[in-house]
Amino acid sequence: MKICIPVTSNEGLESPIAQNPRNAPFFLIKDLRYQGFSIQSRDEFLGEGTDLLERLKNQEIKAILSPSMNTMALKVWQDQGFEVFTIPATIAKDGISSYLIGMLRRMSSADTVGNSCSGTCNSCKVEGCSSTPEEHQEAL
Repeated sequence: MKICIPVTSNEGLESPIAQNPRNAPFFLIKDLRYQGFSIQSRDEFLGEGTDLLERLKNQEIKAILSPSMNTMALKVWQDQGFEVFTIPATIAKDGISSYLIGMLRRMSSADTVGNSCSGTCNSCKVEGCSSTPEEHQEAL
């Protein structure tokens, strides 16, 4: 199993945690089974012409750790089977430690910033969401 943490720089496990995945320049991927990690730039992480959610599932990422995110992103992550946790730590290694000992709580809409859901679509299954699947990808 792997977890993903949005970070602001490539400083290994000392990388500062970004406040929101949407504007994070890097993502730290921690492999809990083999104890390794990698840091990918935003472009590398998001890829080109591929579905982000499918890529993350293929990488065996099961959880996202972030201080906050927008409402649509949280709903999309959750609907796709990812666990999303709030992370009060300021550097990646402390967030990973908190996750491993069960000290993080699942993110709720109270932890989100902004609300970009407003109609009905098939991607996030939120009643009243009119956003397109492409808009969902951009929210992540």
